[in-house]
Amino acid sequence: MTRRVLSGIDRIELGTAELPHSARLGLLTNRAARTAGGQWTGRVLLGHGYHLTLLLTPEHGLEVDAAAGSPVGHSQLGATPVLSLYGADLSPVNEAMDTVDALVVDLPDVGCRYYTYSWTVREVLKLAARHGKAVHLLDRPNPLDGVRIEGNIPETGYDSAVCASSVPVRHGLTLGELAWWNRYDLDLEVEILVITVDGWRRGMAWADTGLPWTPPSPAITSAEAAAFYPGSCLIEGTNVSEGRGTDAPFVMVGAPFVDGARLVAALRSDDTFTGASIEPVDFTPHSSKWAGRLCQGVRLTISNRHEFRPVRAGLALVAALASHPGFDFLPRQFDALAGTASWREALARGVTPTEISHAWESDENRFRAEREPILQY
Repeated sequence: MTRRVLSGIDRIELGTAELPHSARLGLLTNRAARTAGGQWTGRVLLGHGYHLTLLLTPEHGLEVDAAAGSPVGHSQLGATPVLSLYGADLSPVNEAMDTVDALVVDLPDVGCRYYTYSWTVREVLKLAARHGKAVHLLDRPNPLDGVRIEGNIPETGYDSAVCASSVPVRHGLTLGELAWWNRYDLDLEVEILVITVDGWRRGMAWADTGLPWTPPSPAITSAEAAAFYPGSCLIEGTNVSEGRGTDAPFVMVGAPFVDGARLVAALRSDDTFTGASIEPVDFTPHSSKWAGRLCQGVRLTISNRHEFRPVRAGLALVAALASHPGFDFLPRQFDALAGTASWREALARGVTPTEISHAWESDENRFRAEREPILQY
């Protein structure tokens, strides 16, 4: 049975929470930020009389249609400037701070360190600190749940848009909590006011919330894709297709040089894949890696979310793929995601994913204790 869960913007819409009505507001958002009833956050705020003088956007742009990694330029929505924080000249953003009294953030997140929206929020916190603006964050559930933690703390020197916080890959925080973490971790002098989610409990996965799924980016087309993303996103750091250009990104992976039956057999014999089923699949991506080429690989399905550990499963998937002639790492990309070169180097030496994961257990335990003061739920 599902509970009634209300995100921050739902509470604004219902009148159980509010923003400063007299303030000129700059809103960081995209079209995926919607109420439970499907209304876009920007429209809801305008309908409630709030004065939006600026829109800020993350990767994929306001319309959530730009390809992964593509620079997003500045534009207008009517008379309102729409300024990109991803891959664009940021001088107009700094200049626009004179046109706002406070910043508001409403972005759907997927609960994974690689996802660039959390980096964008971190950059907005820095921007707000420099210009003396408060940040009002409309919180949303972590779709993976708020309990399970998995993966390493990044090493020094790996800070990037896909490795922006000193948290494990799967951190179990909402975006509001992650903002608080970054404030303390980076020692930022910025006021953060989180409008919390009503009715969400830490053990709830997306299916438990009763909320509709709106793809937060072009390739995260389902809650299932989000659940696999902390593991299957590692495939981006290889020459194997992570399923972009198909109807199931991050759920299907493969390449022309992969033997699907052999890959399935290897994964089914690996207890790292507990909680997921694996089936062979053929697919032809229409874009991205191996576009127009027939690929063999696997399609993944979660059978028990309580047992499934996506980061460990992702390493097992990479290890099994690496045994196929033709496989290559893309070292810079892989290490950027991992926050270390040690995973790739260990896999190349034949170290098992289970052994690699043992090395980050101390990071998980330390983070679990250190995050306690910033938990809102």
